[in-house]
Amino acid sequence: KLLWRKPLAFARLSVRTFSSPNVGKNMEDIVKSYKRKSWHDQDSFSRILKMASYGIEAIRDPTKGDIVAKVGDLSGTKALKNIRSKMLADKTGRQILEERPRIKEDSVFFDRLGQMDENSVGYHYWKFMAKYDFTPDERPVATYVPDMELAYIMQRYKECHDFLHTLLGMGISIEDELAVKAFEMVQTGIPMCAFSLITGPFLLKPLEMKKLYIDYLPWVTKMALTSRFFMNIYFEKQ
Repeated sequence: KLLWRKPLAFARLSVRTFSSPNVGKNMEDIVKSYKRKSWHDQDSFSRILKMASYGIEAIRDPTKGDIVAKVGDLSGTKALKNIRSKMLADKTGRQILEERPRIKEDSVFFDRLGQMDENSVGYHYWKFMAKYDFTPDERPVATYVPDMELAYIMQRYKECHDFLHTLLGMGISIEDELAVKAFEMVQTGIPMCAFSLITGPFLLKPLEMKKLYIDYLPWVTKMALTSRFFMNIYFEKQ
């Protein structure tokens, strides 16, 4: 099982247009971020202060993706350890942790994705990214994560986000984004997802809120509970 929504039920999960993983090169930006300002060495009190500061800013403006991402990086250590355990218990998950592939502009051949079968995930991923003029490189590099492997897992989670939009058939409206966050919350337990689900609805109009709570959340929760753990999907090799 994967995650499917009826309007976007794929015949097969096919994306294979990625370059071969280069572990050293793939990790350069994460290593640079990890070393800068000794973020990984900060004591718990400093991390709590930073998390509170960024949290307040994120509540004031939940649309600031970079700030929300920092809240996730600061608060997600326990969840990331649980994700790592699930990945280590799975053959594909272990392969991902060993090879550390990245979903970036220089590792994805978008032109090829657009030429794939229209019933493939690769094609629909390309269509989603092209429609909204997105690039994988827009995902902020993981910071404040106290372990290099956990930092990679957080980065992988961020870079898989647009695949979930594609597979769930969600656009980029606030209610669609919150539906994807709900799926991620159920599967990963990352606190930032819960934070978004608590603060995000305040930006919705009544009809949008009804759509989220009546139409999206029950369905997305069911999908998350019955679908394969997305962090153990090597999208690039399907």
